[in-house]
Amino acid sequence: MKIVNLNKRKGKPTISEIVDKCDSLMTQFEVRGEPRLNTALTLMSYAFSQLLTETDNEDLTVQYVNEVLSNYVDQRGYVTFTPEFEVNIDPETKQ
Repeated sequence: MKIVNLNKRKGKPTISEIVDKCDSLMTQFEVRGEPRLNTALTLMSYAFSQLLTETDNEDLTVQYVNEVLSNYVDQRGYVTFTPEFEVNIDPETKQ
């Protein structure tokens, strides 16, 4: 009998696999009674924390967060924040 390390055989995870795992977590916690919104907020908080740990740079972390948000939310006219929590006004609307 030979012992095989399955993790080495699986290879690098795809984005689709990562998303499927997150969907699975959301569903499992919902079945166990946790609202999906709370789970999503917890996952987002965890992700922010991990970004700070991995980059060890608040400016870069905020840049990544803004980049991700811009993929999902039209940010024109929205206020964005810097790590120092200074307000940046949208130059197009001058607000």
